[in-house]
Amino acid sequence: MEKHYSELNITEIQKNQSLADAVKLAAEVTHSYMIVSNKIQQLDKKLLSNDKKYLWSILQEYIKQYYIFITITSPLTGLTIIQANYDNLSVDAIKWQLNQMKTIIIICEILKTTLRKNFIECLKKCLLGTKNFSKEELSLLF
Repeated sequence: MEKHYSELNITEIQKNQSLADAVKLAAEVTHSYMIVSNKIQQLDKKLLSNDKKYLWSILQEYIKQYYIFITITSPLTGLTIIQANYDNLSVDAIKWQLNQMKTIIIICEILKTTLRKNFIECLKKCLLGTKNFSKEELSLLF
């Protein structure tokens, strides 16, 4: 009887841990979604303008912020940064480029979330290997 109780207790602990892990994952996904959603909404508000200088400066800010990411992912996304003559671009062309930035923002944030999760899993394995922490303690930490 005592053995059965012990097995039952372990099963309940495992169920609770699984539930806690699912809640953590849901929170992480929700947080990532909110970050992306907020960034896209901010860009959408900026796209309401028809002021060419304003839109051009916004585009330059995004290019500056995501330059390395755009350059690295260019073979995957097909997007490249080339020098353009401001006078030859229409407001619509600048808006099209800003709309392309939405894709960059989404991909960048998804990769950040994935890399962060992978880093945490690697860190957990390293800490578990030191035998200074149990799986349960690491689950509470992360």
